[in-house]
Amino acid sequence: MLRTVTLAAAVLFSAPALASTCAPVDPLDKRGPSVWIVGNVTKVVTRDETLGTYMGAASVSSGLGGGRRSGSNTATITVDRVLKGNVGKQIEISSDLQDGMNLGFSFREGPIVIAAYRAKNGMLVASGCALVATGQGATAIKWDAPETVSDINGTRRNPLVILSNLAKKVSDVGDPLAPRGLEPDKVKTLDDLLASAGDNERRVGMWETITKSSPTPGNRARLAMAYVDAARLTEAKSEAERALSEGASEAAVPLNTAKLLMGEKADPSHANLKGERFQALDISGTNLKGRDLTRLQAMKVSGSGANLSGTDLSYTWFREGTLEGADLSKSNMTRAMVGASLKGANLRDTVLDLSQIEGKNGGPDLTNSRGEGNHFRGDLSGAVFDGVKFKTTQFKYVNLDGASFNGANLENVYFERATLRGVDLSKARIGKADWKEITYDCATKFPEGIDPVSKGFRNNEACAGQPEPDLSKTQLTDCDDACLRWLVAKPGRTVSIKSFGDWAYSMGASFPGKDQCPDKALEAAQPPSVRKGAYYNELLEKGFCPVVRLPGANPPDRFFSGIDPWNQQSIDRDMSQLLFLDYVTVREIVTPRLADYVRGATPQRFHVLLRAFFNYRPNSHLLSDLVIEALSTPRPSSTPIAGVEGANNEATAIKLIANGAARDEVVSKRIMDAVRANPALAERPGFMFFEEARKGAKPSQVGPRGAN
Repeated sequence: MLRTVTLAAAVLFSAPALASTCAPVDPLDKRGPSVWIVGNVTKVVTRDETLGTYMGAASVSSGLGGGRRSGSNTATITVDRVLKGNVGKQIEISSDLQDGMNLGFSFREGPIVIAAYRAKNGMLVASGCALVATGQGATAIKWDAPETVSDINGTRRNPLVILSNLAKKVSDVGDPLAPRGLEPDKVKTLDDLLASAGDNERRVGMWETITKSSPTPGNRARLAMAYVDAARLTEAKSEAERALSEGASEAAVPLNTAKLLMGEKADPSHANLKGERFQALDISGTNLKGRDLTRLQAMKVSGSGANLSGTDLSYTWFREGTLEGADLSKSNMTRAMVGASLKGANLRDTVLDLSQIEGKNGGPDLTNSRGEGNHFRGDLSGAVFDGVKFKTTQFKYVNLDGASFNGANLENVYFERATLRGVDLSKARIGKADWKEITYDCATKFPEGIDPVSKGFRNNEACAGQPEPDLSKTQLTDCDDACLRWLVAKPGRTVSIKSFGDWAYSMGASFPGKDQCPDKALEAAQPPSVRKGAYYNELLEKGFCPVVRLPGANPPDRFFSGIDPWNQQSIDRDMSQLLFLDYVTVREIVTPRLADYVRGATPQRFHVLLRAFFNYRPNSHLLSDLVIEALSTPRPSSTPIAGVEGANNEATAIKLIANGAARDEVVSKRIMDAVRANPALAERPGFMFFEEARKGAKPSQVGPRGAN
């Protein structure tokens, strides 16, 4: 009889037919799925190629890392009634297509109405139309993402809405919404169905009809809840207040929920927070112990001192805010995403499978917690991981300074670029781990068998009984404050860095004078992803400039050598190196060498000047005399120069130099001074190019950084 109740409830839907594998929904239509049956699921097998085979109703999550495929499910079904097709008394239906695509179904034991296609290998494969009946009525199949489901064509449809049309074809039960003779079990079943389908407007219509016919306090409370779920908050508040005034229990009336969603002050402990979404939610000091808070979302949460112990916080999302000092012990935080500060919070004995925790200002107490596929970020300094059991856990880029791992059991853990200063890992059991580029100090203790020196871990201080670290032998991805201290402590030191775009380079230190350091060198020393520290800023004030050396480039006193006969790669490397040179080096060493080259007779001289002019910025004014000489060329040649890429003839190179000069205030002024001193220059092609470009140019440089 349970199945009859389910189908009777489902017949109340009036959703239009949807274009998918479930349409047309008539099970007798030849264009639909090849098999429709009513039966009973007696066995469920969930398979995953990585995790093996498990018995039970829940499928393996598709959100696991490493590209792991979600589990396919096979249901053994005893057939009670065949609506379409030809099958035996017992069949197997799979959620996995022959080509390996998984539909995401997760069957569970119990009555079922289901459609299926027959694959080329003969296996029955579930379509997007399926409904599982339970003792409490009919609910949606458990999906990884309950809001949507991919059917066999890859289109997204809600299975309950689709199945409502099927129910019309297989049920002859009348409309139970009639005001008289309404059966309570059918109403509850229908309410569950509508809520699962997210069809809140139809749900509101149902309870408005019922309440109009039977205006009891209980019906008003249910109507108020339907209003809340449909985001009709003003009506929800009004109906809830009326239900309370007529004697409904406070626990059954969603008045506090409506007020909180409206941004009004209310008591969260008497509100239904499950599945609700808030811009701001204040639960500070509130006792929510043991509550179901699944899928609760808050852009900003205020929860200092809240009691959330034993709560179900799975799939929750707290984007920012604070849960400092809150008690979340023994809670279920599966797939939770927490960006709120958890400093000092109690997360003992929590479940953290596939969770994402971003620390701010320090970490919580996670003693004896367990999780697989969990991901930590941010500042978790001082966090307590004693006795935890973590598998496939990410600590990449995390600040774990001062954290405790006594008795921790970590398997397949990633510490890449984490900081572990003052951390004792000697008492932790650590299986497979990625230790790439971690930072530690003299107080850090590693598990037996881990030698930080041989692995190239970064320790920027000399420890007692140990030689001073030699960072020149370590491949770095940036140079932080400690690295800079090491560089400037002794002249001639360099470090090897690979992080600036695709460049690999070496870096030293110099003090050429304040405001004379090129931007590229500053970017190389402190890429945007790394916070600029106090020591770094102090060095800049003193005139510090990173000395960057790109591989293959000549030293400044040998620039432009080795390019005759022409060598495009050599000039490319030297020009790239120009971007990283300080002002004094460019003025005193590079510019005289460039002048000698440009004033020579080589055919590539203007091409080299063009490249240098743009790579000199913001010191292009140093080339003003050379630019004027280039523009003064009487008859620039248009003959292509062999081996030169881009501006491969004199005329093109001079025209592009003129365009660049027109956008540089200092160079433009000196060119115009030269023309005023010698008006005949205005007739030269280069000066004509300059004048044409100047008319439409917007100066991009207000002045040089270095000396005049």
